[in-house]
Amino acid sequence: MIRPNSLRVLFFVEGFTDIRFVAGLSEICDLTMALPARAYEESTLKERVESSGARLRVHEIEGGRLAFQARSLAYLWSVAREFDVILSQEVLRGSLNATVIGAIRGVPVVTTMAISPVEYFRCRQERGHIGALACWAGESIIQTLMAMNGKLATRCLALGPYLCDVSSRVCPRTGMGYY
Repeated sequence: MIRPNSLRVLFFVEGFTDIRFVAGLSEICDLTMALPARAYEESTLKERVESSGARLRVHEIEGGRLAFQARSLAYLWSVAREFDVILSQEVLRGSLNATVIGAIRGVPVVTTMAISPVEYFRCRQERGHIGALACWAGESIIQTLMAMNGKLATRCLALGPYLCDVSSRVCPRTGMGYY
């Protein structure tokens, strides 16, 4: 049961998320979650949402990485104005769709940062999964996406003081999020 007259939030997820966060959001707003259909099924999040009792609508977006990007852009374009705010997970390619559409459609977009994207990506090279050139290219793309999203986002909520520092370098409207 969705509460009438409550804040209408679209939680836009590009990968995996914590059921506790989803359930908590569903208690304080009229929540819709949009995410990749494959990740929703494979991560067992679908099963956990169904058994949690969380009150929300779920929009599953089909497609692999590139198809999801295209379909999620079209999805966001068509639904953005139905929401008071779009909460977009992390600050990379999925959030770029959300922040661009939010800016065009006049809907505030709040991004989140729960990991340091460049450092997280760098682990791939440290573990020998990618070479130096791929690492440099990946970091460049990540830094570009962070800068673009930082400029377009209404706000970024970063978890903890370290991530607030990382986020505030690209988004002057960074605030402290809490676990």
